Amino acid sequence: MVPQILYRRAYVLQESSSKLVVVVIYGESDFVAAATPEDTKWTPIIDATDVGDVAYCPTLGLTLFVQGSGFVSYCDLHQLLLVVSNNNKSPLRLVDYASPSKQISKLGNPKICRAITEKFYLLESFGDILMVKRTYDQDTVMTDGFQVYKLDLQTKQWKSPATSVKASSFPSSCNPNSIYFNDDGREACYWYNDSGQMIDFVQGGRDMGAWDFANSTVQPFYHGHDYLSYYSVPIWLMPQL
Repeated sequence: MVPQILYRRAYVLQESSSKLVVVVIYGESDFVAAATPEDTKWTPIIDATDVGDVAYCPTLGLTLFVQGSGFVSYCDLHQLLLVVSNNNKSPLRLVDYASPSKQISKLGNPKICRAITEKFYLLESFGDILMVKRTYDQDTVMTDGFQVYKLDLQTKQWKSPATSVKASSFPSSCNPNSIYFNDDGREACYWYNDSGQMIDFVQGGRDMGAWDFANSTVQPFYHGHDYLSYYSVPIWLMPQL
């Protein structure tokens, strides 16, 4: 049985001092919809397809979306808070914001195209917007590197390198100059021989570890064949700092 992908990710964003908005990425094409706690149905966001991640930028007062191979758009979710009746809410729309540089994406149309060996993430860190590019080994389909870029809010250009949270901010033994990652993949990978027979199969849920920028290596978290479930991949619990 092939599992159906309903919700890929969910975000709870504080759009005002007292109002929350929930944003979900859903479906095989990574569509996006949003709702407030008072709503009875989701409001779709038009043109939001192939969305990899969402981040709220307090400096801009906007919610940013990364699409395809690094194209960033925004949506003003305050519109959801202006209309009380859910029946009167019109679909929201994405607005183009920042294109990736050539060093980030070499694709002709990074807004709608995504290479199968990379993923993009957005995060807000101390007022900065960072984009993280995650690359995969084409043979093992395991993470083999990261690149981090910081957005210049004035020029809308991406700059590298960038830094995020200091390891000293955490009391536990987090290594400095590292990225801790889990497996958010839903894909299952198959290998076939020349006769068309399947010779190997790898499920998602096992690609977890820490990437060390100093020596460009991955320290895996799990070993052996007792990988976690493909149907319920790991999640991070993010404490407030």
